[in-house]
Amino acid sequence: MELSDEMMVCERCGVTFLWTVEDKRIEIVGQKPPSLCSGCGFLLPAANRERGLVKWYSPSRSYGFISRSDGPDLFAHRSRFDGVGSLRPGDLVEFAIEKTEKGLAAVEVRLLSRKQKGG
Repeated sequence: MELSDEMMVCERCGVTFLWTVEDKRIEIVGQKPPSLCSGCGFLLPAANRERGLVKWYSPSRSYGFISRSDGPDLFAHRSRFDGVGSLRPGDLVEFAIEKTEKGLAAVEVRLLSRKQKGG
């Protein structure tokens, strides 16, 4: 089977985008073609993840809370951060949600955008 570039239509915004031969070669075996253009794919959280803003964080206590657009604030502990040591209020983060003994918590927290100090 010979691979060729293919025109796709984004399910979210309707923009036509190119699914290139190079993209097809690096895809995981069995993965279906992309349904979102690169812009929408970047703007939306990954599957089973959400995005939110850090509401409050205490470096000395190693925990804080993340506000999300749809649902209550989530507890976030530094031990559940992925690739970031500390957070600041206003940081944009992506995370998964886990049910704990004390309620829902953000886990696998990744920093997407850091709010600049004083801004």
